Amino acid sequence: MTVNVKVWYVIIMVIIVVTAVVSSLVVLGQGSTHIILDLLGGQQYFGASYVHLGDNGGTPSAAWPVYYNQTDASLYWGTASKNQPVLDLLVAAPYNFAGAMFWPVYYNGGSSSTITLIGAYTQATSPVSDGFEVYLFLTPTKWGISSEYNYSFPYWFSRGQAIMSPVAGDVILSQSSNEYIAVEWDAYWQYGYRTSGASGQWNVWLVNNTNGSSANIYPNPSSNLGSGYAGWDGIGTGYFQPNPGDYIRITVTYDPKVNMLSGYAYDMNTSQWANFTLNLNGYYTLPRDGNYIFGVGASIGTAEYANWALLYVATQGLMPIPSPSTPNIILYLITASILIVIFIVVVIVVVRGRRH
Repeated sequence: MTVNVKVWYVIIMVIIVVTAVVSSLVVLGQGSTHIILDLLGGQQYFGASYVHLGDNGGTPSAAWPVYYNQTDASLYWGTASKNQPVLDLLVAAPYNFAGAMFWPVYYNGGSSSTITLIGAYTQATSPVSDGFEVYLFLTPTKWGISSEYNYSFPYWFSRGQAIMSPVAGDVILSQSSNEYIAVEWDAYWQYGYRTSGASGQWNVWLVNNTNGSSANIYPNPSSNLGSGYAGWDGIGTGYFQPNPGDYIRITVTYDPKVNMLSGYAYDMNTSQWANFTLNLNGYYTLPRDGNYIFGVGASIGTAEYANWALLYVATQGLMPIPSPSTPNIILYLITASILIVIFIVVVIVVVRGRRH
């Protein structure tokens, strides 16, 4: 074997190794858990670029969401003995209030995507209302994840929407060039309001809001409640009313292999739960590979309310882009580069050794 052939052999092997290592690391990154927000146990970790949005009856508000650190957390919890930080999404008051946070992700279309949040409340009416939202697959064209859009970007609010759900609160519906998924767990269902055809505590809406100032909700009419409403309203199995201070874990998963959406709400203090599974075939087109915005939020209405707050948010099956605290994709690529360099050095040493 001549020297030139050996060199080409080395180059081909390097290409193969580079492709294999980088591909495996990307897959590993998509399958692992990426923490967006972690305040549990006094931590103060923000693992992604993000923007906040507060709504006061259709008007943007910078008064919430508001972060309480260990020093002033007692203002939220109502006791000086508790210093657990929170991201308070809204104010507990009988008004149409909502709050949300959004962050960027990369979706490769091949595996399930899961969003998990842990939240709580300390002040509320009885029965408590409304609850937490999860937003999937937004592609905004009139806003983005940057400081200029923090607390201010185009959106519509559900209280201005004539056709939606009989139980929802003031849900934020952000501008997006594509149709996206909004999921809400609403504790008011089955306690403050019941109706035929609604067996659970979950609302699911397919949202179309391309201009940012007016949203259409699908399917319309509602798949389970019929005319006068839209989406899937009060669906699922199980229901519960959390107590003040209970930790509530919400998990929403989208599986593109079967175009299925599922959700699970769990009271970590009482072990009560509520879940749903929804087949989106015929209603929702599989999202393509690419960059998206995901989000979580909370809402209340004019009669019943709670000061819903976040303590933890994480994703699985999605790559963050980028993370200011721990840019995981960069770490993966750095690791891959180191392995590649080591491989090249070893091969060159071997080739030179055989030449002598």
